[in-house]
Amino acid sequence: MSLKVVSKFNKKNILIIGLGKTGISAYNFFSNQESSPNLIITDTDISKKNQYPHYNFQNLTNIDYKNIDYVFISPGISLHTQENNFLKLQITKYKIPILGDIELNYLYNNSSNYIGITGTNGKSTTTSLIYHILEYVKSVKKESYKNSICGNIGIPILSIQNMKKKDNYIVETSSYQLERLNKSKFNIACLLNITADHLEHHNGFKNYILAKSQIFNNQTKKDFAVISIDDAPCLNIYKNLTKNNHQIIIPISIEKNIESGIYIDKNNYLINNLNNKNIKVYNLSHLFYLKGKHNYQNIAFAYAVAKIKKISNKLFVEALSTFKGLTHRQTLIGNFKNLTFINDSKATNQESTKFALEAFDNIYWILGGIEKVDNLDLCIPLLTKVKKCFLIGKSSNLFYKILHNKVECFQHNTLQNAINQAIDLGLKEKSPITILFSPACASFDMFKNFEDRGNQFTDIVKSIINV
Repeated sequence: MSLKVVSKFNKKNILIIGLGKTGISAYNFFSNQESSPNLIITDTDISKKNQYPHYNFQNLTNIDYKNIDYVFISPGISLHTQENNFLKLQITKYKIPILGDIELNYLYNNSSNYIGITGTNGKSTTTSLIYHILEYVKSVKKESYKNSICGNIGIPILSIQNMKKKDNYIVETSSYQLERLNKSKFNIACLLNITADHLEHHNGFKNYILAKSQIFNNQTKKDFAVISIDDAPCLNIYKNLTKNNHQIIIPISIEKNIESGIYIDKNNYLINNLNNKNIKVYNLSHLFYLKGKHNYQNIAFAYAVAKIKKISNKLFVEALSTFKGLTHRQTLIGNFKNLTFINDSKATNQESTKFALEAFDNIYWILGGIEKVDNLDLCIPLLTKVKKCFLIGKSSNLFYKILHNKVECFQHNTLQNAINQAIDLGLKEKSPITILFSPACASFDMFKNFEDRGNQFTDIVKSIINV
């Protein structure tokens, strides 16, 4: 712990905006210091006042901003939206420094190792896979360092305690968090991919790309930038990194063979070409759980981190083979006669669903929710793999108009009814059928979140097939 940094906040007035998991972790962090600052809380959810009666809640418009020394803003709160324009004006007027959770943690502890993972898709799986591999190697070698998985994956980084010099923070970082970075840096920074998402929060795609690129900020020649070169935004960032030459750069591709990097070849081999020797590491087709090119990309990034950490190919493959993936990400629920059930509820956009459609065949596709765009352009080329579609949610009518001339479609007002019909029709097929729940939409029209959506799908399926 750096007492010098902690003392910087002693007796200061700090405004915490948003009291979700991250806001609470910040409150606890400041409160646990020897001479804690004066903490002021604001949250649009008025029930939080009853939940935390001892907190100093104030209305956003009644705060004396000229006496605020720092403002801590929870990741999901955007300063680009009209509703937060008043807050942005006050912060600008009084030049109040903004703190985010990763930045604050780094100021507190910059001696541990920081491995950051970001991207529009795949960051949770990649983060979990890297953590799994490091933990596996640690157990095999009986080493004593600590690995902590945290960040956007659900565990606030400020909740991780007692990290030492050789310990690893493995941080899933969202664009919301990255836009708040200033002095902090990652020893290993991974950028998986960039496609249009969260545009309202960032006020456009350009700002979203800029936020993602900030994962490479402040890196030195001892640090590593691991980056895909398969999409245009990432390729442009890669080119800028090579011009500046501040860090060691490892390019990744699942589309083509590349020099001085890591790629997946046409036969699905993971290739280590860091020293231009084209070493075949493992044929990823042999994996049962991590199917599809998007998962191959996740694996390539994890392998890059393994090489940076000097982990042998043998240990990497052993660890990879024991990783079963994450819940709600192409999760196998079970089999019943000729039917296989896959829960891909985490697919909240069509980019994610595209990967699922690529991974399976003979698909009965259950989809729908709150659409993020008014098309399914990325998925339509893959409809040759889809036998029937079952539409639910707010997007049902829109998706029906898009799909019904291309594949047989059925509309349902509940997920239960969609599953029932998919099973009834699927059992009449002579060939194996994959019933794939990959919504390509946000969940909030019918469910609390994508986890609730995936859990309901899983529970319904298990109750029917008695798994």
